[in-house]
Amino acid sequence: MNWQSFLDTFHNRRSGITEEIFIRSSDQDGLNPYQWVEKATPKRGDHLDLCCGSAPLFIDSAELSVVRLDRSTGELSRAHDRGADGLVNGDALSLPLKSGAFSSVTISMALMLIQPMHQVIGEVARIMRQDGYLNIVLPGGGPFLGFHDLRIYRKIAKYGGENTLSFPNGRGVRTIRDEAAKVGLAESMDDRHTFQFIAKSKLDAELFVDSLYLRELPDLEGDRKVKDKIIDEILKKGTMKIPLRMLGFRKVSFPV
Repeated sequence: MNWQSFLDTFHNRRSGITEEIFIRSSDQDGLNPYQWVEKATPKRGDHLDLCCGSAPLFIDSAELSVVRLDRSTGELSRAHDRGADGLVNGDALSLPLKSGAFSSVTISMALMLIQPMHQVIGEVARIMRQDGYLNIVLPGGGPFLGFHDLRIYRKIAKYGGENTLSFPNGRGVRTIRDEAAKVGLAESMDDRHTFQFIAKSKLDAELFVDSLYLRELPDLEGDRKVKDKIIDEILKKGTMKIPLRMLGFRKVSFPV
């Protein structure tokens, strides 16, 4: 499977779908994932929201100058319609940005999707200033799910033709610390939060299923019936856990 082609098609057809899920989700403190990220990001300076999607982050940051970059024209169009500024159409593998231009960078729910991962990290380090901050948000993984949530996630994966939900980099995200150290980024944070997505209707439940980068198999007999059963199970449960992990790095003077 050509993941890049799939992702381009997915985000152009379903632009804003991740935002629609996250703004309906909250942790035990009442924060949604975007508020959690913003809380961990410096409030001033020049910030790059890399792979910004529909640009839900830093909407009200008056003292933070934000450049929002994404390769999806569909996502950027949605961001433009909402009035987001600083929009740039570009590729994370070759950033059209000056070296040392940013005091902070966020990569939210994207690094597990882009290959080669080390090239993205290298580009981010290049455009960061010394002592700059990088926050990376990733899926948190199965251990933070309860039995019922894990069972539904497995059913969703099977519906999409997989044994488990997977991403292009797979286990590659385990090497983030090593790749970051090679380009002078020292780890400063490893935080995990679990958010609850509220499903009030069948449309909500289907939106949740559709947000998970499924390679749906419409030619399989009974395929729609399987999806409907999953949607009904989510709706009956009322919520789905979304475990997230945020890794933070500081750009030091020399690679470590």
